[in-house]
Amino acid sequence: MEEKQTENKKRVFVSFYRTERSLEFIAQYDKEHAWKRIMQKRTFRRFRHAALWTVGSAACVALLLGVTYLSFFSQSPFDNDPIVALQKTFPETGGNIAFLTLDNGQVVNLTTQHGAIAQSVRNVSGGQLIYEEKHTKEVQYNKLTIPRGGEYQLILSDGTRIWMNAESSLHYPVTFVGHTREVTLEGEAYFEVAHDKQHPFMVHTSSGAVEVLGTSFNVSAYPDAPACATLVTGSVAVSTKTSNALLSPGRQASWESDGRIEIRKVDTSLATSWMTGTYIFQNMPLRDIAAQLSRWYDVDIRFRSAGLEDIRFTGGIVRSEELAFAVNIISEVSSVKFMRERNVIWVERK
Repeated sequence: MEEKQTENKKRVFVSFYRTERSLEFIAQYDKEHAWKRIMQKRTFRRFRHAALWTVGSAACVALLLGVTYLSFFSQSPFDNDPIVALQKTFPETGGNIAFLTLDNGQVVNLTTQHGAIAQSVRNVSGGQLIYEEKHTKEVQYNKLTIPRGGEYQLILSDGTRIWMNAESSLHYPVTFVGHTREVTLEGEAYFEVAHDKQHPFMVHTSSGAVEVLGTSFNVSAYPDAPACATLVTGSVAVSTKTSNALLSPGRQASWESDGRIEIRKVDTSLATSWMTGTYIFQNMPLRDIAAQLSRWYDVDIRFRSAGLEDIRFTGGIVRSEELAFAVNIISEVSSVKFMRERNVIWVERK
């Protein structure tokens, strides 16, 4: 019994530490909202006036989160802790999950099979598939598929590095042959293209294409959302059936099925944060956050109450944490709650 309580204490401590750090992060961007939500907690009320008059609101967020931790350990039974309950209700985590379809149709589970996969193809630990260049005139194609809940890295035969997000797939030649290097993407990926002026690199999507010589950029082309390309370094040309546009660093082009292209200035770190394992969002509607969480954790998130999908958030979620971590952060600073019914997670008003 004592050993069980000790283990529960460890889990609860980690959960509260994670929540504290995340709310501190959110407070940097949305201090007033985070402060308002925290001050509604019953455990804080007796400290409210003293804290308000001694330090600023941003510092109060961190200070009172520390008070929460102390108050919790002195008052709450570990076996009935709501954070532990959240972890049991939303236990999903992401990971290096991918399937490789070879030219002959064979499907390889990269999660379980490492080492040499085929000639000039190696799957190494840590979620990385590596192709080595070989001289041939024969064109063979592979397809890398990342399911919901997965992520993977890929190094093509020309040295181009690609980070694949969840619920995405890339169709590409084992070795590039001809005057161009062309791949087809569905979903989202970040590219660091090996420079080769004589052989332009092209990323095709269902509604357009991105052409580069050697640069870093992100392409998002999920079927249920407008496609977009975000340029970090270099230059890219975006083309659809009706329009063409040239991007400079710090610009994002978005387009829908009608082919019309819109360009705007963006913070590229927001568009590419997912590849570092942290999903950072700024003034983003909950519908978009829910879509990303659905892909990352392989869950179905739906809205039961009207209008909740339009609530906007600023903050960050660490992908390696359990889904309970993200759910807890969002609930802490908003008027929504999450309820699970079998495989569906419902977003409701508190």
